[in-house]
Parts: sequence; C-alpha cells; structure tokens
Amino acid sequence: MDTRLLRTFLSLHTTGSFTATAQELAYAQSTVTAHVLALEQRLGVRLFDRLPSRTLLTAHGRQLLPIARQMLELVERAERIGDPAAGGHPVRIIAPGTICGHRLPRAASILRGQAPPVQISVAAAGTARALEALGDGSADVALIFDCEWSSGARVEGERVGAERLTVICAPSHPLAGRRAGWQRLAEHEFMLLEEGCSYSDVVARRLAMAARGRAQVSRFGNIDAVRACVAAGLGLSVVPRVTVDDAVREGRLATIEAPGLPSPRVLLVARDGEDVEPVVDRVSEVLREVFRTDG
Repeated sequence: MDTRLLRTFLSLHTTGSFTATAQELAYAQSTVTAHVLALEQRLGVRLFDRLPSRTLLTAHGRQLLPIARQMLELVERAERIGDPAAGGHPVRIIAPGTICGHRLPRAASILRGQAPPVQISVAAAGTARALEALGDGSADVALIFDCEWSSGARVEGERVGAERLTVICAPSHPLAGRRAGWQRLAEHEFMLLEEGCSYSDVVARRLAMAARGRAQVSRFGNIDAVRACVAAGLGLSVVPRVTVDDAVREGRLATIEAPGLPSPRVLLVARDGEDVEPVVDRVSEVLREVFRTDG
C-alpha cells in the first residue's frame, strides 16, 4: 500500500480539513482528494464523512486509524536500520497549540543537548484528541488543560503547572488598561479558540450567562488569527498571558483586568504499556522542569 495515502489519511483526520491537510503536506488540494478517494477505493469502504464544518472519520475510518499509524511507524523504523546516527524513535508529544508554540521549544532544546540526545515530535490538539492519541498509541506524552470551571469529567494526570489567562483588546479599545466585570465584557464581541479548548469553553459559558444567552462569540482554530483580529479592533479574547507578553510590551495589544478568570491547570499524562520506552521518562522530567522554571 502506498504510504502517501496513509499519511494523507492521518493528516486529514488530525486537521479535519482538506485545505489544512494540503497545506500541512505541501500538496495541491486536488491531490489530497485523490489520495483519499484512492484509499477508499482500495479498501472498498468510505473513510470520512464530509460535513460543512469539518471532516470526520466513519466507523471504517476509525478501524483504519491505529493500523495506519502502526504501518507508518514500522516503515520509519525500517528506514532507520541503515542509519547509525538515526537513534531511536522520536518521543511523540501532543499538546494544545499555545503550549506547542511557547513551552515546548525550550524542552526540545534541552533534550537535544542531553547525552544521548532525545528527539521529539509535536502535534497540536485539544484534550479529547490528546487522550485518544494516548489510548491508540499514536502519542507517548500529552499535555492538557484542565479548567476548574469545566463541566466535563476530570482527567487523571500529573499537575506540572498552570497558565495565567488575560483578556486582550486593541490598544485603542475603550476598556484597554481598565477593569471590567463580565456583564460589561459581554457587551463586546469575543473571539475564542475552537470548541474543545477547556478555558475557552468556560469563558464562552461565562459570557453567555452574563449576556443571558446573547453573547457574541466567534471561534477560531488558530491563536495567531485570534491575536490578529483583536489587534485589528474586531473584538476581545481570553488567552494565556505568555502568548501575548511580547505584543503587549510592544504596544500591539492591550489587556483588560477581569475578575474571576479561570486558571487552567496543565496536566502531564503519559501512555501506559509494556512497549513504552524509558526515554519517555526523560522527556516527562524535562517537561516538568520547563514548567517549574517558566512559572
């Protein structure tokens, strides 16, 4: 079986979008469509449901998911047999995009400086998908947000830190640098990260309560898009302070002091099983250290 088809299949499952998959794999969108159709024809089943908002796996697609991951992992191992410098398999970390962009680069630098060096691969995902990846063996370590206001079931994991949240606005916004309660905040449009981001879901519910169900909330899949829209004066948002510190210092964004913001804990969850390599413990310890020193 052509491994390109499997890589496209896995990417489409992760992104949920033909366009995003084409960007991730540097393909034309028509190539992504052709790969999916070829794989479905080869197997004789439909693998995806094409919905208006995203693409979801069918029951047959969910059956193929762990098999595809195992097949590609075996191919990668086979390709490293003749390379004495290749080392072991990268430790696979899955985490929210804000952690991927602002915490994990330092962890990667520390691990590469160790002897022997440790390689990691990183994927961005929310809590549900992270736990799914741990369960099916496609990730070794997950970092997830666990918010005390969340109505969902508690996740068992090791607390390694917490993210301080802040309300952001354009510097010209009338609330910039001021304090505002939730009823005042709910008078303005908010741009939050996509559903499944625990603290964004909490903020959306808080705004809905304050506005009696009439809150203006838009959802985005990328924090860069959120920051750009807020800087352009299109609304407000709630994000981890670490993701906007530079922009606030440089005057591109401003903050609003708001009471009772959630304080999402960061939990570390490692995959269980006899096939888990000892190097995963080294990676977990470095992640603990990064959160200890970053505060």
